[in-house]
Amino acid sequence: MAIFETLDDALHSRRREVSDAVAKQFHSSIRAILASEGGKSPRIIGSCMLMRVDGRDYVVTAAHIADELESHALYISGTVGAALVQLVGVIRKTSPPPTGRRADKIDVAFWEINEQNIKGLGDVEFIEESQCSKNRAPVKNRFYLAAGYPFSRNKRNVNNVSRSIKTSLSKYIAELTENPAVADEYGVSGDKHLFLQFHKFSETDYGEKQTTFSPVGLSGGPLIDLGNFASFERYIGAPDDTGYIAGMTIERISAQNVLVAVRIQVIFEAIRKHGAP
Repeated sequence: MAIFETLDDALHSRRREVSDAVAKQFHSSIRAILASEGGKSPRIIGSCMLMRVDGRDYVVTAAHIADELESHALYISGTVGAALVQLVGVIRKTSPPPTGRRADKIDVAFWEINEQNIKGLGDVEFIEESQCSKNRAPVKNRFYLAAGYPFSRNKRNVNNVSRSIKTSLSKYIAELTENPAVADEYGVSGDKHLFLQFHKFSETDYGEKQTTFSPVGLSGGPLIDLGNFASFERYIGAPDDTGYIAGMTIERISAQNVLVAVRIQVIFEAIRKHGAP
C-alpha cells in the first residue's frame, strides 16, 4: 500500500535531517563554559564557539559570560574524554555602558587560545570564515538553529572527580522575525542583530509537542542558517545539508518572544580590530 507524505510532514522530516546534520557538523566547535568560585564545583553558565580568524584561534562568547572572571575561574569543556580547560590569558570584550552590562547590545568577548590548551580540549575544530553566512539572503522561508548548552539540560553532567563534563548539546529551530517593533524595543537598528522567534512550545524530533527548554546557557552559542526550505532543491536529488554560522546568541527578550543574536560579521570585525597584533 502506498504511503503519502503531506507537505508539512516533508518539511518537518527534512528540517530534522538538516538540523541533525548541521549540529553534527559544528558540534566539536561549540563548547560549554563553566564557572567555579573558591574551588567549588564548576557549573555551566554559557556556551562558546571556537573560531579561526586570519590564522589565529579564538574562544568567542558573550561578554556577560566573560564578566564572571571577576569573581570566578572559567573553564571550557572539551570533547568526550577530555578534561576541562581553564580560560586564561588576555580577554577582550565590549565595554559595558554606564548603566551596566545589560545595556550592552553587542555583548562580545574573545580570548586567543594557545596550542597547549587546544590539545587539552581533545578532538575540537575551529569555525572558518568560509563556514559563516554573509547574512544577505532574504530570511523568508529560512530556518535557523540556535545551539548551545542550556543549564537545565546539563546541570547533572559535571564529573567533579575527573573535572570533566559529558555535555548535552541542545538545539532550537525557528524562523527569524523582521518585525521592526522588536529592534525598536531592543534599541537597535537591526543591522547588527538577528531576532529568532522563541516559542513556548516546540516539536520533538518525532513531531510531538513539547515545552521549549529554558534558554539560559545558550548565550555565546551560534545561530546557524539552515537555508531556504521553500526551495525544491532542499527535498530532491542530493540536497545540501550544510549550515552557515549567522551570529551568536546573547539574550532573550521575553516580551517579544525572541532570542537576540549579534551578527557574525560584527564578531569578525571586533576580532580583527581588537585581537592580537
